[in-house]
Amino acid sequence: MTHRPIILEDINLSFPHKTCFENFSAKIQPGQRIALIGNNGSGKTSLLKMILETVSPEVATGYVPQTINESDRLSGGQRFNKALSEALSQHPDILFLDEPTVVSAAKARQAVETSGRKKKAIRDQKDDVLLQLSELRLPEIIKPKFSLTASDFSSQQAVLMISDGACGYEEPILKNLHLQLNGSERIAITGDNGSGKTTLVRAILGDPKITRSGNWLVPSRQDIGYLDQHYANLNPELSALEEIQAYAPSWTHAEIRRVLNDFLFRKNEEVMTPSKQLSGGEKARLSLAQIAVKTPRLLVLDEITNNLDLATREHVIQVLREYPGAMIVISHDQDFLEAIEPLCSLSCALTTIKPARSASTSAHLKPIQSRFMYCAMRSKISCKVGRPLK
Repeated sequence: MTHRPIILEDINLSFPHKTCFENFSAKIQPGQRIALIGNNGSGKTSLLKMILETVSPEVATGYVPQTINESDRLSGGQRFNKALSEALSQHPDILFLDEPTVVSAAKARQAVETSGRKKKAIRDQKDDVLLQLSELRLPEIIKPKFSLTASDFSSQQAVLMISDGACGYEEPILKNLHLQLNGSERIAITGDNGSGKTTLVRAILGDPKITRSGNWLVPSRQDIGYLDQHYANLNPELSALEEIQAYAPSWTHAEIRRVLNDFLFRKNEEVMTPSKQLSGGEKARLSLAQIAVKTPRLLVLDEITNNLDLATREHVIQVLREYPGAMIVISHDQDFLEAIEPLCSLSCALTTIKPARSASTSAHLKPIQSRFMYCAMRSKISCKVGRPLK
């Protein structure tokens, strides 16, 4: 059916620590396609829900939320595809999509294969936009102070070792895993949705739902930091101040405020707001503050750049470039991976992930300075293994 126009008149949205918008009015006609664009925390998701609530019950609607908490066995892309299919099956008159930007590996490969001329045009446009934005305001910079430094990590000591490993649920999803990660080495894992990337991470984290076999030497859970795009590490009822206090119970109030200030939580209202009311960008900064306060020996990141605005994405990059420990990163975002550290490439047809220092792998490396090396798995996962420069 054709719905009546949706009319919004003088609507307001504010929280104790900020006002998102005031006296907003709009009319949405049938068949229109409208994009809500803004920084994290500007009220996009809240406005979407407010519009959804104004629609008459007689009008069929479909809604795909930003966070989809279904079936631990599905990847992020598979969860989104399932939710979108369910929404479309209702034959909605109006479809509401909140950050439908999960990138498949196939699309990522297509982007990589874009012609050089088109890439240059895109980069030029991006540079123009960034220049215009820089003229509007000076970006805030995060300079983290970690509780551990590079000297606390031995480059020769193994942080993670897997040999003849396999992991999955009732049946193994990944087999013949061989991997060693030392000191401050870094691994970037990319692959198709459902190829086993998150399963491997959950196996490393010791998730009881995952079965694993072979030889696994992994850090204790308290020595692993884990961040994903949903920020499950945060207690939704605790404020930023309380989150950091829980990580550092012996710290004074002034010390806690100082580290929160480093991560751009400066106003009393920001510091005392429960994390469930924070935007995605604010949750990302708070999660990084936790890592700085109690620095783990191994940091695992699972698609953390999804749904971040440009400013917050840059803050994440600033912190990760300074992080002194070992790191495992799942991401489809090639620009993000290159921003953390430059990569050198290696084309292999391996049936397993092998240590970067093995003769069968290192013989093919290009002679350039980098913290990363690259290998590939036939199980549809590719892995970039990095070592600190000497």
